[in-house]
Amino acid sequence: KHPFRDLVRLKLNAMRLESRLTGESPPRENLKIQRYIGRGWLLGCFPLHNLREIKRLEVIWQKFPWVSQPLNEVKEYFGEKIGLYFAFVEHYTMFLLMPAVVGIPLQVAVLVLNDYSAPFLPLFSFSLGVWAVCMLQLWKRFEKTVAFEWGMTEFKDGEQERPDFKANYQDSYIDGSSYFRYFDTRKQWSYFSQSILVVALLNVLVLGIIASIYVMRFSIRDSVGDESSQYMAS
Repeated sequence: KHPFRDLVRLKLNAMRLESRLTGESPPRENLKIQRYIGRGWLLGCFPLHNLREIKRLEVIWQKFPWVSQPLNEVKEYFGEKIGLYFAFVEHYTMFLLMPAVVGIPLQVAVLVLNDYSAPFLPLFSFSLGVWAVCMLQLWKRFEKTVAFEWGMTEFKDGEQERPDFKANYQDSYIDGSSYFRYFDTRKQWSYFSQSILVVALLNVLVLGIIASIYVMRFSIRDSVGDESSQYMAS
């Protein structure tokens, strides 16, 4: 027997496979599993499921009410990242009930009144913006709470460097003998500029689609009427 849980043993094995060998300058690298998968040399690398634990987790999950999930059990089997994912899904689903409770009656009222320009729709849109801000801020609090309970407050500080990270080596400014790794500044600005360009093009595309809806609505309003033109343009 050993003092480590199955999840800890799997993490240690993965770290041993992908970690770089120390004691050399520059240090040599071990298996780059993610890079091999990205290049198609490997189809995948993952541990096998423990069917007994899967069955136990399934039974526990079915016993919980629909408003909650066994997040601790999920974390113990799938890991902290998957546990945080299900924590966010639970938080997001619960908050979606709020606009659903208000939005469904409003949509019914719009259909009954046949008025797609009802005065309460802008107020509902504004409330959705406030709802989104509150949802994100409360999620940050919940995330910090879960991270503290799971011992993940310094997770980024102890996270292993990606094995497929391509960096440049440079002599140390202190003694000139050792090497340290850094990412090329020119590549950083290149990737940043490409991201800004893509985001700007997508914003222009969204604005163009919105503008085209209004142009189509006003162009056919005289022939089919105001209410039908809004429905057809949308």
